Amino acid sequence: MTTITKLTGEEESILSAMDNEFMIPDIEEGDWHKVDGTAGTSWFPADNFTADEATTEYDGEADTVETIHGYGARLSAPGYLDCTDWTVFATYEEAARYLVDTYGNDVEIGAVES
Repeated sequence: MTTITKLTGEEESILSAMDNEFMIPDIEEGDWHKVDGTAGTSWFPADNFTADEATTEYDGEADTVETIHGYGARLSAPGYLDCTDWTVFATYEEAARYLVDTYGNDVEIGAVES
């Protein structure tokens, strides 16, 4: 059983402030193909890839492929092709906390866009 821990006020503030950056948080709930192999773990949205396509797109030699339901998290630049790799979590809060912990260090809380 997964215990859902709500985001702290500071985490929510950082996540919100990240919306003012070039690369913004992108969290999507859905089914994901998890491919493990020689290049580590990669995630592919099942809405866009079949399991066979995910294996073909994987950067190494795939050992295992499984499909799970979860929350994919990444940073993405709207209107551009720039984005980080997907990482998938069981809950929205875990996904949001990952983005804050991994990418939120340089975000100024309360910064106003000019």
